[in-house]
Amino acid sequence: MTGSNYEKDFLYSLMAPSKGSLCPFSYLMTSSFEKNNFDSFRQEVFLGRVHTAYEMLLRMFEDSEDKESFLIEASIPAHEKRHFVDLTATTFGLYLFKHNWALCVSFFLLLQSLSKEGIKVSLPLREWCKSKNCPEEVKSFVHIYEYTEKRLSKEIGIGKPESMPKEYVPQQYDMILTKLEADNVTLPSVGFLGVDEYNIYPINGLVILEGIATIVQYNYISKINKELADKWWEKLSNNPQLWMYWSVPNILTKMVGLSNEQSLIVLEWALMIPADFTNNSPELDPAWRLYYIANYLARSKKSNQNIKKSIEEFLKLQKWRTTAEVVTLTDNYITNCFSEMKIDANDPLSTVMHEYMLSFKRSLTVRKDNPLVGFDYLEKFDSLPPMTRTISPDGVVSIKMKKTDSEIDEIKNQGWLSYLIISRSIYDSISKKHISCPFSLEKKHSNFPHSNECNCNLDLKNCTVSQVMQLTGVQFNQF
Repeated sequence: MTGSNYEKDFLYSLMAPSKGSLCPFSYLMTSSFEKNNFDSFRQEVFLGRVHTAYEMLLRMFEDSEDKESFLIEASIPAHEKRHFVDLTATTFGLYLFKHNWALCVSFFLLLQSLSKEGIKVSLPLREWCKSKNCPEEVKSFVHIYEYTEKRLSKEIGIGKPESMPKEYVPQQYDMILTKLEADNVTLPSVGFLGVDEYNIYPINGLVILEGIATIVQYNYISKINKELADKWWEKLSNNPQLWMYWSVPNILTKMVGLSNEQSLIVLEWALMIPADFTNNSPELDPAWRLYYIANYLARSKKSNQNIKKSIEEFLKLQKWRTTAEVVTLTDNYITNCFSEMKIDANDPLSTVMHEYMLSFKRSLTVRKDNPLVGFDYLEKFDSLPPMTRTISPDGVVSIKMKKTDSEIDEIKNQGWLSYLIISRSIYDSISKKHISCPFSLEKKHSNFPHSNECNCNLDLKNCTVSQVMQLTGVQFNQF
């Protein structure tokens, strides 16, 4: 493999969903691979000189040697930021965050309890559960984890593609909406005609999230060079291993006949599920919402109509809640959460939940006037302070957070730092003999507690994993 091809594969790997973790962990921070220096460009954007920044980006593109790599590198932050916004400003994102945050709280409290009792923790926890001296509270947590894992894997797990003989489809369409039976569960799916069969890909929340972010990335690249953007999309679509990125957008644009902007609105609507997390109806499942609306739009041939009007007509036929009703229901849910919330400055997890709910509340104020706000509102939000992970060409990882001007902001930053590390550490604790630094690359892990091996530059004396775990006072003993 040539160096250039390896670099492109590496860039695509940065976009891949986090493996093993219950939550879409990587969606809570932005990642970028920087062979080129975009500091001056970002500074112009920060100062509000967008036109100057755009001209600067075009000059950088013209001066670049490998234009394809430049475009991918320049557009990955837009892809990742869209993930962050969808996780923090849609009710599906709220659903994921709520479950993962509750799991983090359970884990944090477990470690604190074991620390007070003077019990050393043995990893992996699943193995420890098999021993006679394992505390019941550890077994209880592992049970909670496995229940949550089973519940969320349907939404954010990486589905398994299947094949179907083309004879099963009476008319040989190039693309189809269909259903896939897997483990006694029916999954909404999309199919693409190959030589002798259809390749069937299951839809879930993760596929929708990736589809949205990939359309945003394509739009970003198009503003630099439309011709290369189209070639990039064609190359992406011809790679079966990357089906999570292109399958849903291609169904909406090529089969249903929507534009990219219309597709973004439909996909965003699919994620705006009613905040009624106890029900299992299709109305509350992003994948089924997308399946039914795409079928409706394809059959009614209303792709040229105002897409928001078409969605409301569909909701009326389905007797589902309107987008405005969903916003009101969600607003009430968030208000109730705020009324029950107790904030402890010494508890990083309560700080994170408060900041998350506050940001979500702000996004709802925009949605009250325009429930399906679409693409343009993205950059207008000063969202929660995500982490920015930058990987240099030699593989060194640098982590940055927003600059803080007060002690309160510093507490918020520390809260998010703690939450991200605890979130990732849960998976390692369950299944592995060590906890790895969540910010490092796959091949350059820092194995806790050997903090001096961490290659993340956080301007801290110790590895952040070690620092956060010290909050619990727990000692880890490899199993």
